[in-house]
Amino acid sequence: RAAVALFSGKGDDYNGGDDDDEREKKGGEDAGIANAAMKRIERADFLEIRRDAILVACFVLCRYFLYDVTTGEKLVPGFTVQDAIYLTGTLSSAAVLGLYWTAAGLLTRMFEGGSSSSSSLANAVTIAMCCPLWIATEHLLGFGPED
Repeated sequence: RAAVALFSGKGDDYNGGDDDDEREKKGGEDAGIANAAMKRIERADFLEIRRDAILVACFVLCRYFLYDVTTGEKLVPGFTVQDAIYLTGTLSSAAVLGLYWTAAGLLTRMFEGGSSSSSSLANAVTIAMCCPLWIATEHLLGFGPED
């Protein structure tokens, strides 16, 4: 029951309480999905979204710095062009993870203030939704560590 409450339940506006005939008059299934998405965004607490986006960006940057520190001695000391390339890839990766985290959080209602779904279950589902997709995106686009 708790897992179903993440994606539906009280206040779920997928069909807005309309029956099928009224939904067809409003534009069909696509209008219902767009309406539900807009209502989720309206109910979201943007302070929580910003806080989480900062945390995921810090996670990605710390991962980059740990990787940089543990790779051993550099042949050329200082900040090189290759370092700038790695850093821009890391920042791009952080932006992608932030977008995936926000989208998954909106789907699981993690950002709705006063919601009971801001629980460990909502966090676990959000992680399970966005992290594999983020890692696959990193590897496809060539971001992050090579190994």
